[in-house]
Amino acid sequence: MSPWSDPRLKHQIRIAAEAEEREFYEHRAPNEWLEALAALGTDANKPFLEVAPWLIAIFAQPYRILPDGRKLKHYYAIESVGIATGLLVAAIHQAGLASLTHTPARWVF
Repeated sequence: MSPWSDPRLKHQIRIAAEAEEREFYEHRAPNEWLEALAALGTDANKPFLEVAPWLIAIFAQPYRILPDGRKLKHYYAIESVGIATGLLVAAIHQAGLASLTHTPARWVF
């Protein structure tokens, strides 16, 4: 079994994602954003993270640490990850599969 289809791992991911989402909805989201999301019916609950047969985690690497300890910034990391993710979603759909993205509300850099 792949780790990305393991029900225990998917449950742990859901718990962490929902905790982050609750923090966003309750403390960080501007009212304008919450009003826009209300029409979509979205909230902090992410049951699809356990229902989906597979999860694919995608990360950005905004910098790396050089052997001497200095940080080397990777320019356009977010943009590059966005483009690559869009191509992945298009390929998934071209293969006749469905996908649903979940973007955590916090970027940690």
